[in-house]
Amino acid sequence: MRTLISLSLALLFLTSTHLFAEEDLSPEPEKKSKRFFYEYPVSIKARGAYFWPQAHALRSRYGKHFADYSLELAYLLSRRWSVFLNGSIYHKHGHTKISRKKTNLTAIPLTLGINFYLHRSLVWRPYVGVGGGAAYVRFRDRSLFHKEVVSRWGEASFAQLGLEMNLTQRCIIDLFGGYRKNWVSFPKSQSHHHHHIQTGGWELGAGIGSRF
Repeated sequence: MRTLISLSLALLFLTSTHLFAEEDLSPEPEKKSKRFFYEYPVSIKARGAYFWPQAHALRSRYGKHFADYSLELAYLLSRRWSVFLNGSIYHKHGHTKISRKKTNLTAIPLTLGINFYLHRSLVWRPYVGVGGGAAYVRFRDRSLFHKEVVSRWGEASFAQLGLEMNLTQRCIIDLFGGYRKNWVSFPKSQSHHHHHIQTGGWELGAGIGSRF
């Protein structure tokens, strides 16, 4: 019985020591954490997402299912904060509601922002981030006798919630969800009966990246 109690206490001690190490509470993981982030402060991630446009006018023309692709470059300021530059693009074919003309939509938002990491672990790093910038939007309507291309720059904002998983010191897996707002203003004659067009919406996706 004493032997069993001794083994149980030893196992409990080892388990608690391992848990404290994962939470960066011991001095040694703290040193590893600092060394890790100072050696590899820059990361780049390629991400893909399912995109659901918020505006009903876009959904009626182009459908509810978009594919959004983005690149995100980030620099770690500390174990809690990083700044990022995100460039995204989606392109979708559709038809006008009444005349059924073919139409294409291309949106390219560029945002600069900041991420806050909710946990300092080297493996699991949940985060929240916000950013703002500019968005390029182009509509192209086509028929047998007419082609019209309208493009404008507008405002862009971005909020995201995600989880980074460090598979190795350099390899990252990123799971994320977010909301984009791309607010573009068109003149009356080119706005398709809209003064302002919101080409943003909700997205959910994943990505892979590298630190260097």
